[in-house]
Amino acid sequence: MHSYSNAYANKLINLLAESGVTVVTNPPDNAVLQGRYDDYPRRRGHTRIDQLRDAGVTVGIGHDSVMDPWYHYGVGDQLDAAFVLLHYAQMSGRDDVPALWEMLTEANAEVFGVSEYGLTEGNEGSLVVFDSHDPFNVLRTRAPRRLVLKDGRPIAETNPAETTLYRENSGKRIDFHR
Repeated sequence: MHSYSNAYANKLINLLAESGVTVVTNPPDNAVLQGRYDDYPRRRGHTRIDQLRDAGVTVGIGHDSVMDPWYHYGVGDQLDAAFVLLHYAQMSGRDDVPALWEMLTEANAEVFGVSEYGLTEGNEGSLVVFDSHDPFNVLRTRAPRRLVLKDGRPIAETNPAETTLYRENSGKRIDFHR
């Protein structure tokens, strides 16, 4: 959609909004695969997230390549996908974080048809606990997942590394959070 003329893209966006279709952008893969044989300027295959969202289309963030022949660097990490997206969608401001976080959470839940989403009693109890203070720092540092629960049971746990900076014979712990 990024390469469509504005008139065609606007018509398509309106039809998508009217139909209730959800869209998933795939930033790491598309940044590498789209336009790879173009001369300069090279296309990056980035969809029109701002226009889609403004029209009321639900836009999620995906990453579908894990060690496949087309994109060799995929690890299936949604946080990595959001980190790439915030760069090439120019969504790098603090005020962009709520939209990015919503795309990672509520929008992706809607894409998958999850109707009872969120931290509410009675919901399935699947969640990720990041080693960070807030969504901005989760995205900025690509924070480790301290705990991952599936249906209320732990399926993964991480003890994050601690970095110490030594300067003038005194150790100072660095956590890179703002």
